[in-house]
Amino acid sequence: MSIYNDHKDLDREFAKLIGYMSLTNQLNPDGSYGTIPTYSTTWDGMRQVIEAMQRRGYRPRFADQISHWKARFYNESNGQPTSWVCGESAPYAVCLAAIRALQGEAKS
Repeated sequence: MSIYNDHKDLDREFAKLIGYMSLTNQLNPDGSYGTIPTYSTTWDGMRQVIEAMQRRGYRPRFADQISHWKARFYNESNGQPTSWVCGESAPYAVCLAAIRALQGEAKS
């Protein structure tokens, strides 16, 4: 079970963890910057998550489990895999696994 209420919450959390808002200069009507990509709902968003994680030294692992997808990341610098997480789609599971990996890194 995820602590995120919807996909937009998940997308915002990943964007925050990778510093996405500092990478854009698009001003929104509400005064915020940037349009957060749909990391957790599209295959292109999943590709962006994987590329961002690879730049940080992580390799993805994910698998179709018939009724759900599972994903985790393997940290190449310390040799440690993250825990498997499950989601209803591959993009969702990969995005959630990336967030867990980055949150674990922040706690270290």
